[in-house]
Formats: sequence, structure tokens, C-alpha cells
Amino acid sequence: MQSTVPQKARIFLNTLLETYLERTLDKKNAYATRTIDFIEEQLSTISDSLNLAEQMLQNFQAENKTVDLSFQAQSIFEQVKELENQKAEINSRLQYYNYILNYLNENTDMGNIIAPSAMGVDDNLMNALILQLSNLANQKAILQSASIQNIQSITQLDAQITNTRNTLIENVRNIVENTELMLRDINNRIFDYSNEINKLPESERELLGIRRKFTLNDNIYTLLLERRAEAQISKASNTSDNEIVDKARTLHLVKPKTTINYAIGILLGLLVPGAILLLINFFNNTIESRDDITRLTTKPLIGHVFHSDESDPLVVLKKHHSPITETYRAIRTRLQFFKKTEEGSQVLLFTSAYPGEGKSFTAANMASAYALSGKKILLVGLDLRKPVVHKLFNVSNKTGISTFLIDQTPLDEIIHHSEHPNLDFITSGPIPPNPAELMENEKMKKLFEAFRVQYDFILIDTAPIGLVADTYHLMKHANINILVTRHKYTNKNMLKTVLEEMDNHQIANVCLLINDVKMPKRSYGYRYSSGYGYGYGYGYGYGHYNNKDSYRR
Repeated sequence: MQSTVPQKARIFLNTLLETYLERTLDKKNAYATRTIDFIEEQLSTISDSLNLAEQMLQNFQAENKTVDLSFQAQSIFEQVKELENQKAEINSRLQYYNYILNYLNENTDMGNIIAPSAMGVDDNLMNALILQLSNLANQKAILQSASIQNIQSITQLDAQITNTRNTLIENVRNIVENTELMLRDINNRIFDYSNEINKLPESERELLGIRRKFTLNDNIYTLLLERRAEAQISKASNTSDNEIVDKARTLHLVKPKTTINYAIGILLGLLVPGAILLLINFFNNTIESRDDITRLTTKPLIGHVFHSDESDPLVVLKKHHSPITETYRAIRTRLQFFKKTEEGSQVLLFTSAYPGEGKSFTAANMASAYALSGKKILLVGLDLRKPVVHKLFNVSNKTGISTFLIDQTPLDEIIHHSEHPNLDFITSGPIPPNPAELMENEKMKKLFEAFRVQYDFILIDTAPIGLVADTYHLMKHANINILVTRHKYTNKNMLKTVLEEMDNHQIANVCLLINDVKMPKRSYGYRYSSGYGYGYGYGYGYGHYNNKDSYRR
């Protein structure tokens, strides 16, 4: 037994075994006790008859002054006495057989039958059947006392008990019939001797009859006393069938097994996190690295933009020497080699596969990076479905491209000047009911021709190309089309679909940019923090929505 209190467990086990031995001995003594009780009942009955016969013998001898029988009467008496003894023993057995029959018919507990040997009955078959019946009854009692009962086993035992009981009843009935035949034979022989007794003188006949009764009761009483003494000796000499060979004692510590626990802990500490990382990597379908993009397309990757925790979205304008500003300067340099410089201004179009990938943020800061280099820059907000540029510069959106295209506002009134002298911007204006048709307006072409004269670079912020077709109409005006993706956000399958659609539309000069790359907290001497987010949503049933009206990257 294992226990957190070894002393308690030791005492419990020793007490349990001692109680078990006592119970076994008590059960064996119970058989002897029932045998003694049965004999006591017989003695109580025969004792009164013996006392009465003894009193009658004394009175007759006193009245008739007769002490003994004649030789003839004495001879007959001895013969009858022997037969009477046999009859008494047979009657004792017959009473036991009737006891068994009554017990089997009236009791359901088959384990408490008095053994035949206790009553001087030597019948091997009966003894075997009673022993078998007692064992089956004990087995049933053990199963019924178990915490979880086996119904099938109990049913099988009930069937065996019934069969054994019926066999025992049939056996006892056969023995009773044979015993009654023997009893009738003895009675017939006694009757023959009684006829001879009738030939004796009357006084001898009376004395002989009284002595017969006395002797018969005395012999039966003596026999029962012997049986009781045997049962009492058997009870006194009973011992348990089992014994305790070795007392319970406290052993060494078995739990906890520190070595195994440490091994399991180390194993789980390695396997569980490893399995979790494998599952995360297996089910992760977002852009994680440059390799993810190169496996999807052969289009060039012009760079990446680090994550920024600044509250102002125009990071490049406000903090010229921040790490994120350096990344935009690097992208600006790479774009010089992406396409040979042509005469006139360059038009850069910024779009994304789906909302929330930071195209507007990227377009605004790229415009700022070009402006810091001394170029004359114009940022045009052509996302007519979800305008963002006016929020970036914190101006009104009552007028803009949409009002210009429908001839409500002249061109010079929609151009806004930023805090930097080289950076101008145009907002999208109120959301029109037909943005796609406005993009195909002939005035759009003239508008870009006019811009190319005034500015070195025109940067266009457009709608996500994966949701609407507006952007395809604008790409014909652009020299370079930049598809913005977001680190650990852009879905690979969605990006692949958008790239295939762009190939189907034969869009040229397409390059990709990874936005919002979260670097380790200490890298290249800078410290970056994570947790920013920039939401983008469409309210036209495309299934996307705004996360926040924030431009933090």
C-alpha cells in the first residue's frame, strides 16, 4: 500500500489482516455453534422423557419390590435394547435429514448448513454436495459485497447453486426413504420380541417395558451428549485457514520518482513547444519573409519597411533620421534602378491585394522621402471608395479629385500644400456613386499630363486591387506599379490570386514591397517596439471593415 503517511498505512494493513483472520475463524466457529444449538434442542426434548422414565422405574420397583428381571426376560431385554439403540441412532439421523430438507426449502442462504459429520452421518455424496453448496454461497457473497458487481458471474453462480441444491434435495430424499425402510425393519423385529415379552408374567412385562423406555432415553441422551462434546471440542480447536507470515512494515520512498519526473518534464518541455511551433508554422499562411514572395512570383521585391510605433503617420516628414525613414530612402534609391528614367515626370502607383496592408501609409511616406531629396512631389489620393489621404494630412475632404472630375471644383483649388515646400497633395474628395466610371474619364488623362509638367514625381494612392477594378484603369498612367504587402498579415493565397489577375490584365512594371516588418527589439543599434496597427475597410459588401481610425505602423 502506498501512502503519504507510511505509519498509518502499516497499521491499516496489519489491522486488516488480523480482522480477516478473525472473520475466517468466526465463520468456522459459527458452524460448530449451530451444531451445538441443534444438539441442545434435542437434549432438551429427551431430558424430560428420561426423567419421567427414571421416575416410573423407581416407583415400580418400590411398589413391587422387584429389583431385577429373570434370565429369560433379561435375554429378551438385551436384544430389544440393542435394537432400540439402533433405532435411536437411525431416528437421530432421520431428524438431521428432515432438518436439511426443511432448511433447503425455507432458507436462501446456502452457506450455513450443519455438516453431516457433526451428526455422525457418513455419506460421501451428501457431504460433497453440502461442501460444494457452501463454497458457491460464499463466492456469491463475495461478489455481492464487491464495489462493482459482476452481474453475469452472479447469475452463473445462482444457476450452479440451484442445480446443486436440487441435486442435494434429491439425494437426501433417497436417503430418507432408505432410512425409513431400515427403521421399519427394526420396528418389525422389536414387534417380534414384544410378542415374546407378552408371554412373560405381568410384573416382568411391566418392568421390562419401563426399563426399555428408560434405557432408550438414556442411550439417546448419552449419544447426544457425546455429539455435543465432539462439537465443543471441534469449536475449541478451530484455527483460521490462513496466517500472517510477515507483518506489514514501512519501506523506502517510492514516490515521487524525481529522476523520471525530471526526464518527463524535460521531454515535455522540448516536445510540446516544438510541436506547437510546428503546428503554427504549418497552419500559418501569411507572408513571413522575402522567400515567401519569391516562391509566389518572379516580380522584383524593392524592399521592406520596418514597423513603427509613432502616432503620426507622416514619419518621414517629422523624423528625418528615424530607422523607418532610412528604409524609405533605400526604397527610393532602388526605384531608380527599377526602370530607366524617361523624359518627364515619373508616376508611381501604390496599391495592395486587400485592405489593411498599409498602401496609403507607404505612398505618403514615399512622397515625403522624395520631397526630402529636393524633388517636386505630388501625392494624389485616388482611392475614391475609402479616402485616406485627407486623414493623413488632417485636412477637409469636401473637395478633391471626385469634385474636379465632375467639374464642380477647378484644379488649383484641390491641390493642397504640405508643411514641406516640395510636397503637394490632392485628396480624393467626397465618395462618388460611380468611381470606376470616373477613373475612365478623359479628364483623368489630361490631369496626369498637366501634373507631369509641374512635378518630378506623382505618387498615386489607389484602392486595393484585389477587391475592385478601379486600380486597373489607373495603371496605364503609371510608370511603376508598387504592390504593398504586410508582414505576417498578407495571405499568400490571396496575394497569389491578385498576382495572377495582374498577369491576366498584362500589367507591366510591377514590383512588391513588404510593409510593417517587425524586427527584434535590438537590431542595428536601434530599438523597435511592436503592437501598432493600421486598419483599412470597405463598406461595399466586400467583407472587410475598418479596424481603427489610426495610421500607426
